[in-house]
Amino acid sequence: MDDMIYPLKNSIKNDYSQIFSNNSDINYKNIDNSFLDNLTQEKARSFIQKLEGYRESAYKDIAGVWTIGYGHTGNVKPGDKITKADAEKLFAKDFYKHTEPLKYVTIPLSNNEKIALTSFIYNMGPNAFKKSTLLKKLNEGNKKAAADEFDKWIYSKGEISNGLINRRRLEKELFLKEDD
Repeated sequence: MDDMIYPLKNSIKNDYSQIFSNNSDINYKNIDNSFLDNLTQEKARSFIQKLEGYRESAYKDIAGVWTIGYGHTGNVKPGDKITKADAEKLFAKDFYKHTEPLKYVTIPLSNNEKIALTSFIYNMGPNAFKKSTLLKKLNEGNKKAAADEFDKWIYSKGEISNGLINRRRLEKELFLKEDD
């Protein structure tokens, strides 16, 4: 009798039971990985700032790009100087620009994966990430293969960089580490 009175309720219940019984059928394309909660943002900022280091004076990075503060590259020229407070403000703006490309990941990510990927994007740039095999492997659901892609991003101007080797190792380790 309930089936006749509540046909919609029963059909909804049945639909939910099918969805939750087989997670592989769930469409994750509506997931927003670019959202980082406050604690994850704090950890990501600290992780990236530690890797970038603070530089008061403009310098050319290993790719020959003028850089200042915590890896800021926009409108930097020789002789520029920046206070730590202003570098923090620039970093905050840059940080958000580099979390945005996480929206192209169509599978759920852990907080550590988000932090590692944000660091990677901060260093390599959003366009490199969007075109990367790392992103392709992630969207195929193959996180192990995606993690192995970090090891390939160690070149600057065609030369292996020890600094990039170390950075990618740290990013990969964090990517593979379970959240605390």
